[in-house]
Formats: sequence, structure tokens, C-alpha cells
Amino acid sequence: MKFSVILNYKNYVQTIQAATAALDAGIDYVVVVDNDSRNSSVEELKKAFGYEKRVKVLSAPENKGYASGNNFGILWIEQTYGISADNDIFILNPDVIVNRSLISEVDSVLQKAQSVGIVSGLVNEKDSGAWKHLTPLRAFVFNFWLVRWILFKFGIEESIKYKVSTEKYMEVEVVLGAFFGIRQDVFKEIGYFDSNTFLYYEEEILYAKLSEVNKRNVIINTVSYSHIGGGAKTTGKLRFKMNNDESRLYYLRQYRKASKTYERISRFVNAVDDYLLKMIGR
Repeated sequence: MKFSVILNYKNYVQTIQAATAALDAGIDYVVVVDNDSRNSSVEELKKAFGYEKRVKVLSAPENKGYASGNNFGILWIEQTYGISADNDIFILNPDVIVNRSLISEVDSVLQKAQSVGIVSGLVNEKDSGAWKHLTPLRAFVFNFWLVRWILFKFGIEESIKYKVSTEKYMEVEVVLGAFFGIRQDVFKEIGYFDSNTFLYYEEEILYAKLSEVNKRNVIINTVSYSHIGGGAKTTGKLRFKMNNDESRLYYLRQYRKASKTYERISRFVNAVDDYLLKMIGR
């Protein structure tokens, strides 16, 4: 079976559109997890899918972040349907619209190639949606807010992105979390998402965990999904930075073996940057 998990947070309009498109694209069962939105999301979602047996609306008891919210839905699938190598899990953001060709191609690769981990398609027909994993050295350079800002002005970003290939299949490292498919048994083997982050760097962590079990990630260059944008309700810039900094450090410490000295210096730099951002009202 093909299962999809969509994490909703105060954004039921796009979530309804994404879930409907997923069903039309050939997903067998959609699990929508409301991540403690505290608006009318749950009521609206149940109203939209009350008579649709292929959709389950769940309510997370509290918002513990992106990874934890998705795991809530993934574990419900496991507890309800068990674990099978024949099952695929598709992770969708609410602002993503998938199509039948995409789902069919991703499912085909997942079921035929036992060595693969995550499989996805292009983003909006022109972006690989994939990048090389973040090293401690590169992370340290981009940890300085001013340096990051200056490099960005020159078109240099923290992530080194893959260019779209002329080949049908392209092996990559990190895959954008807005949409991807993974076999259920493989996802189970790596323990699903690491719920120790609230937001950001979930994709880097997935790559690290899959590498440990010798699974490779693949982009199919002949299919694409629509990433509309506006699917996530974001916090202010300072809170975004603080969440980002904490998740980056967790990833580097837990999966890239960054030293305690590295962590202490990074935290000092983050504290100085946070102070400066507060002073200038960012």
C-alpha cells in the first residue's frame, strides 16, 4: 500500500488540497496529523474528509515539532497496518501537490531497488530539491550571521545544491523534506524521524541515518511535484534563527561527531548574533 502523511499546522486549506491531490495521484491512504493548531483546523479537516474512508485525521496532543508530528502519523500507520516491505510512506508538506506519474515512478523505484532509501522527483520541474550533506567546517563558517549574509549576497548558500541531470535517475545525498517516498520497512529500520529537533535539519539527519544502513537517495529527473509555498506558519526571524541554530548543533553533535569545543564556540557565536539581532530589531 501507498500511505501519505501530511502534517497540518493552522493551514487546513492547503492541507485539504494536498490530501485530495494525493488521493487523485494514487495514494491508497492519507493520514493527516494536526500538530496542535489551536484553531479550527481539526473541525475543517474532519468536515472535508468525514465521508472519505481513505483519509484519517489525527490530532497530536501537543506540538513537539515537525519530526515528532510526522512520527505521530507514521506510528499510527505501523500500529494499524503493521510493517511491510510492500508499503511506501510518502511525506508531504501541505503546500505540495503531487501527481499520478510522480507517485507511480517513485513507488516503482522503491519497490524494485532494494538499496534505495529516499526517492523523490524534481521541484516545480526545474529544481533538483537535493544538496550535499553539511560538514562541520562549512556549518561553522555559515554559523556567523554576518558571514552568512555576505556570502548570500554573492549567491553562496550553506547548501551545495545538485544540478538537474540529463539522466533519468540521479543519486544524491540530502533530499528536500517537502515531498519524498521511502519504503516502510526502511523507515522503520532507521527509527523514522529523529524527534529531538523541533524544526530544521531533519533532511540532513535522515541522510545520515540512511547512510549508516547503506541506503542511497535518488532523484527521478523525469517527474516533478508542485511546491506552492506558504505551507508552513513560521515564527519571527529571531525565533527561526534560534530553532535553526539548535537543530544544526544537534545534527552536528549527534551525527557528525562535532566536539564539545566546537559546540561551545558555536553557542558563543550564536549568542552574540542573537544579541545583535535583538538590538537592530530583527
